[in-house]
Amino acid sequence: MRVMGWLPVAALVCVSCVEERPPHHSSAAVPIKSACTATSRSAASAGLEVRAGRRHSEAQTIFVTNTSAEPRTLQVNQVSRVEGPCSGDWARTTALNFVDAGTDLAPAEVTLLPSQALQLRIGRQRVHATWECTKLGLALWMKVADGPVCADAGAWITEHDDDDD
Repeated sequence: MRVMGWLPVAALVCVSCVEERPPHHSSAAVPIKSACTATSRSAASAGLEVRAGRRHSEAQTIFVTNTSAEPRTLQVNQVSRVEGPCSGDWARTTALNFVDAGTDLAPAEVTLLPSQALQLRIGRQRVHATWECTKLGLALWMKVADGPVCADAGAWITEHDDDDD
């Protein structure tokens, strides 16, 4: 019976002998800057919200929603993909084809009532990674009654895949 009394103590001593895990080394986080230019006016300032559709990873739809209490007239002029190294500035911009998801035509000027949305469709976004780590962003440019507005429509990170060479 004496052995039974020592078992919990022996177990405690053995647990304290286990080596500690090595510390986890983390990388510094780098914020993704806006795909819009620094001087551009935001969509929120015009009472609009721009967001990617439910299938974010494929980036095939973008919604422009009137979040104000007043009707908003707008014209989407451009959707651009911007790319650059994860730890640096944007390096290149590519204009993308886009259509009004309801008509399959280039979007015309439209007046959105409060809470009404315009759905745009673009193609799946793929990038041939130039850098070890590449960031990709979408910028949507539109003309609103009182001037041009730019909105971020999603951002992604991709690492270089050696199989793509």
